[in-house]
Amino acid sequence: MTGTQAQYVGPWLIEPVAGGAALRRSDEESRPGASGPDWDPIDSIPAAGDARRVVVLGESTARGWPFESFGSPTSVLARNLQSAGEFQCIDLAKVGADGRVLLDLAGKLSLLHPDVVVSFAGNNWMMPPATDGRRMDQCADDGLNRRLADALRAGGYRGLKEAATAHAMTAVRAYTEQLVRLHAETGATVVIVVTEYNLSGFAPPPDIQTPVLPGSDLARWHELRRQAQQALASGNARAVARLAAEMIDIDGGCSPVPGWLAGRAAVLAADGRAARLAFEQSRDSVCGLMLRYTPRVTRDVQQLLVDVAAENGFPCVDLRRVLADPDLPDIPDESCFHDYCHLSDTGIERAAAAITDAVLARPAGSTAPGPGLSPVVRAFGHARAAAHLAFQAQPADAVEAHLQAALDLEPGLVPLLRDVRELLSAPVPGWTDPAMARLSEDPQIQPFVGVMTGNPGLTPELWSLRDCLESVLGQSETVASQSQVDLLLPSDPDGHPLPNWTQPWAHHVACSSESVLLFALDGPRDLELTIEFRTPWADPAASVEVGCNSARLAGPEASRSWSTVRLSIAAAQTKQGVNRIRISWPVPRQDTEAAICADADALETGEFPMIVPVFGELYDARIQITGMPA
Repeated sequence: MTGTQAQYVGPWLIEPVAGGAALRRSDEESRPGASGPDWDPIDSIPAAGDARRVVVLGESTARGWPFESFGSPTSVLARNLQSAGEFQCIDLAKVGADGRVLLDLAGKLSLLHPDVVVSFAGNNWMMPPATDGRRMDQCADDGLNRRLADALRAGGYRGLKEAATAHAMTAVRAYTEQLVRLHAETGATVVIVVTEYNLSGFAPPPDIQTPVLPGSDLARWHELRRQAQQALASGNARAVARLAAEMIDIDGGCSPVPGWLAGRAAVLAADGRAARLAFEQSRDSVCGLMLRYTPRVTRDVQQLLVDVAAENGFPCVDLRRVLADPDLPDIPDESCFHDYCHLSDTGIERAAAAITDAVLARPAGSTAPGPGLSPVVRAFGHARAAAHLAFQAQPADAVEAHLQAALDLEPGLVPLLRDVRELLSAPVPGWTDPAMARLSEDPQIQPFVGVMTGNPGLTPELWSLRDCLESVLGQSETVASQSQVDLLLPSDPDGHPLPNWTQPWAHHVACSSESVLLFALDGPRDLELTIEFRTPWADPAASVEVGCNSARLAGPEASRSWSTVRLSIAAAQTKQGVNRIRISWPVPRQDTEAAICADADALETGEFPMIVPVFGELYDARIQITGMPA
């Protein structure tokens, strides 16, 4: 491009040629975010010529992760359009694309001379400000941290949440304004896809319950939670809804727990509208709180996208309808999802069919979804979903269901899954186990091997995956009980991570009412458990409850200073395979005003705030075998 400045869109250099604009891959280190495997790996794209150019932009869901190599939404759309004329489909989606990436792409779309633009985005707008892992990124807005700190001081954690989400919505509006401007200037058709979340099929993480609350309020909240869980178990949906509403009044709408309980109860009562409202409240509750949560679209983002489409006459593909459950249409069909927001091949086919109709201006439902992926690829997708759900602390039954589905579709996966089980069961260091060499030979598995062997201890999520693999495949044959087990081996090189974005701690800090520590045995054994703990904010008259698997052990009294206790565990209370030590902490009576002040000060200096309460801390926890196999 002699005499003119090179122009890029994503990782591609734009080259004006006869017949339009061609694209050539140009991964340059000097353009952050423009290189790497998160984009379509294609090297070049010719000019469209006489074909109509359709550009799809979005995030990982639009990219089709983790099925992008087999059947991305863009490739399925291209297949659907083959019989309708000449079309050229360009995949401009990027895994992990945030608001800044999408704004940059939207601002350059006119350089591609598109006939149709499909906006398939919405899941990453509410993620915490980008970070280097230690400090907040102010996103080129020097006043953001101070505004968030002021909102926290004035309105507590609900005030912080509202200010952070309002800031995020300004970026969404700027993005949609770019699309409106593109349509006005070029005449390109803009198709708006409203993304969806796996509302009923993805549970909130167990380590996020509430932000810091006054002691009496937090105690009341946990009592209401206990009652709501009992009401849910007995099928009393009305009682669950009433109790959940009272919980929300206490936590200010900043907890995912009450909405999740009310949503599950409404599903049991076949009340789809109530289920949707409750699950949405659960999903949206954590947004803006600077906690570790999965990408997600919120009700506000969905409504804005619908409004922009209606106001400008854009075709709108609302996945809330496209992916609806046939039995309870107010909520999405869980089979359409790989995890929380990424789609299964079934979901991709349904979404792409609806987008096809929008591109061709056909009535909704004119294009039938395709058959999806081959059984072998779908089986591998189920196995990967199991691992991903385990990493996201999802219930064991959901993880095991995917593992079993994988084996039902492709029994040939048994050796691979056995190797994963053996590697997770191997004594430290895991790289000495023969299973590692076999797994490293598979290019699709190799990137995950380091996660399973790179740290001294397994994460709770990897322990859960191991337990589920043993449930489906049977116990590992190589497990050998160690005479002493350190239950606090760090699963992260920097220490023990918290559910917020603060730095990991050198010891275990419980930010929810229960800590679960895991270990494995080759059979039932008599044990001695030693823990060194403290409960810095608990009532000294309270007690810490300790259990092993389903057995309850004698618990120590709460202690605001470090205290050591030794507890005997009978062989009958243990089992072969994965065992669990459960520590139920007393409700803390933390100084809420001091916590808010400290968090506001952190925000103001660019540090991430704590947000969550501290129930208890563990400096040491270990198991000693005291008896021979039972």
